[in-house]
Amino acid sequence: MTLDEEAIRREAAPLKWARDYLAKRDPEMVASKNLDIAYEREYLEAAAIVFDEQPAEFDRLLAKLKGRGIRLGDFKRKVEEAHRELKAAEKARTKAAAAAAAPIAAGPNGRESQATQLVKLAQDYATFFHDGDDCYARVTLGGHQELHGLKARGFRRWLSHTFNVTTQTVCGADAISTAITALSGYAFFECAEERTFTRVGARDGRLYLDLRNDQWEVVEIDRYGWRIRAAADCPPLRRANGMLPLPVPERGGSINELRPFLNVENDDDFILVVAWLVAALRDQGPFPILHLYGEPGAAKTSAGKVLRRSIDPNVGPLRLNPREPRDLMIAARNGWVVATDNVSKIPQWLSDTMCVLATGGAFGTRELYSDNEEVLFSEQRPQLLTSIAEVITAGDALDRVVLVTLPEIKKVNRRVESRFWADFAAASPRILGALLAGVATALARIDCVALPELPRMADFALWVEAAAPSFGWEPGQFLRVYSANRATANDLPLQNLVCEQLVKLPLPWRGTASALLKALELIHDGEDNQGKRIFRGDDWSANARVLSAALRMIVPNLRNIGIHVQFPRRSGRARSIYIYAVPPPTEGNSASSASSASQTQQNQSDFSDAGYKNGASHASTPASHPDSDATKDDAEFPASHPASQENLNEYTANDASDASDAEMHPIMPDDEQEKEENAYIDRLAEADRDDGDNQ
Repeated sequence: MTLDEEAIRREAAPLKWARDYLAKRDPEMVASKNLDIAYEREYLEAAAIVFDEQPAEFDRLLAKLKGRGIRLGDFKRKVEEAHRELKAAEKARTKAAAAAAAPIAAGPNGRESQATQLVKLAQDYATFFHDGDDCYARVTLGGHQELHGLKARGFRRWLSHTFNVTTQTVCGADAISTAITALSGYAFFECAEERTFTRVGARDGRLYLDLRNDQWEVVEIDRYGWRIRAAADCPPLRRANGMLPLPVPERGGSINELRPFLNVENDDDFILVVAWLVAALRDQGPFPILHLYGEPGAAKTSAGKVLRRSIDPNVGPLRLNPREPRDLMIAARNGWVVATDNVSKIPQWLSDTMCVLATGGAFGTRELYSDNEEVLFSEQRPQLLTSIAEVITAGDALDRVVLVTLPEIKKVNRRVESRFWADFAAASPRILGALLAGVATALARIDCVALPELPRMADFALWVEAAAPSFGWEPGQFLRVYSANRATANDLPLQNLVCEQLVKLPLPWRGTASALLKALELIHDGEDNQGKRIFRGDDWSANARVLSAALRMIVPNLRNIGIHVQFPRRSGRARSIYIYAVPPPTEGNSASSASSASQTQQNQSDFSDAGYKNGASHASTPASHPDSDATKDDAEFPASHPASQENLNEYTANDASDASDAEMHPIMPDDEQEKEENAYIDRLAEADRDDGDNQ
């Protein structure tokens, strides 16, 4: 039977055709054990016809498929989608037939306008939906279904071509614009709302990766593996300008085939890079920021291109630093991976925007050519950047960063670029297949993986640990590598002049921000014979308020090295800062908690109700600095006598109860430590209140 005869038979007796088709395919499904047959387009359409005309017979079909291992919820949803599309196509045919039989409505010149004809034509040959304020059309071309935004050039091109082929006439640009405006209203008010995705999508516990090829193929990934699907059977995946095709993945590859194309120094760095790639194949974050840095000639740009081409090829794989948050959000809107090359400096606004993009958030700006309309960008994307130096220094951004240093490339190891990319193109299908296998493993194991403790990017760590067996990693291997990388990132905010002096401050310390600024200056600069400050470093705050704000930014980093900074509620007319030492967390330290408790009690005993004991701080008294702007603050919260530069690093006999304490920094249990710290802070706050009452 030819295809035309099959179509005529289906049109004449759809129920009989559906029964015959299902009866023909069922033995094939049983013999080959190929459950994918149930998800083929014609099978779903045949089931949809039975569902519409014979519900009892459809129930028997479901019982039969359930016995073969088909997931009924997913199957019924796809049948319902096919049923809606069949009804829409039937409605379109009815309208087309009625339009052909009816006389043409007379316009100003006796015929319908081109815009009206375009609208009717589009409604007959396309289906529409909207995602928020954005409207889309599904059109069929060359035997496959495509998705286009109504404002995109692709839809205008399709609409113009379809009109030309159907009417053998040419339509004007104004008519197309008018028709698109009308179709946008139709899609928004009369059609369903569906969520669209860019490159990576999700539905019903499955992930989808758009290959972006001419056949409009998509990779579907679930806990059982991955397979190639037609875009019509997947969630709506929009294609932005600049997106390039991914290779069709191949099975049997190893992730280690990626290693020759990356100039990483050791296995740990390679694990971190692969972890970033696996995390980037999720539909939602939080996503880590991969920072590749190293000396000139370390192949940072090549590594960035390799990683971008592995999961999200683009015409512009790496871009320059954005000029404003809007530029970064537009790049995120029109691609999956946001990759920046040769970054020399990251201003605070860019660091904040990168944090929002990594963990999710919205950015609003005024819409062009309007007075009070706002455009909202709400995106969450994996990010990659390359630089020579460690340009990310803000503590909140470093909490989201994976740092990878690229070493020098010896001359004998350099490769010709054309051959390099040819080799990568040959290996990339197997590399992509290995990554997809890792994602499938993560989907299968994510609900049963438990971490001993959750790091800052907990979702990222849990996901990669779930995928680890697919890459041959040992249990906990990634977590150990990631924890070491996080420790390295924690040190970066502390590598500045203020922190270098802060760690020399004898602890415990209490005072205002003005007193702290003078104390740090004394450590750094010393004093000449006239008591004048000799030098103020470039990164020192010009006033106490800015110093206090900068200190708040690095509180978590200081805590990780055992220095706790507290900003209690205001007492009187000023606010004190409490700085005290608590042994930093040390993995595997099993020393007793009694020694640590005694250390904390000793810290508490350094304070009296009136302030410090002599020698507990080196902050100067108001009389020592008559030119300081903090004289008033110091008078309200008197500090101890100034310490000399020579004795800043000296410790009293009570600094540790024994030599073991000094070396091992024992840790008390979390609940006991929290009680000790709370009691310590309460005592300090009470001392502040008493100071205010006395004044």
